[in-house]
Amino acid sequence: MRILIGLSIIQTSLLGLIGLRVLAVDATVDTVADTSLDVLAATSRTAKAPAAYAQSARVGAYGAADIDAIRQVMREELAALPTITHTEQARHDNTDTPAAPVVDAQFTAELQRDVERFIARGGADDAAMADLQIKIARLPKEERAKILSRLTKAMNAGEIDSTF
Repeated sequence: MRILIGLSIIQTSLLGLIGLRVLAVDATVDTVADTSLDVLAATSRTAKAPAAYAQSARVGAYGAADIDAIRQVMREELAALPTITHTEQARHDNTDTPAAPVVDAQFTAELQRDVERFIARGGADDAAMADLQIKIARLPKEERAKILSRLTKAMNAGEIDSTF
């Protein structure tokens, strides 16, 4: 019986030693994995970055070399951008602006009558207001401002009960 108790004590202590060894190996594997991931991330970052950035990564964080490297990278990136001369910009600006719509006085007078008719009736349905909105959009800027001003004043005064 004493032999069995001695063997169980030896067996238990050996199992404890094996468990400790497994924990040590696990910790070593985690350390190696973290280190290899850091190295992999650093090498991929420097492989994609310009040479100036790679040099600054070796110097350390927030050093003077980092600032110089950032400036160098910015210069390289700005030099790679296409440049636009002032004449090209002016030509581009002129092509984007649409020509002012040409509308005769009869069309403007018709829209003014529509607004006055809505005021006389006290309102308009949604379809009529949508049609008016489309017509107003065709007007030149000055005429559009006049009609919209009249329409807004009438709606705010309660003379037209509708949504615009």
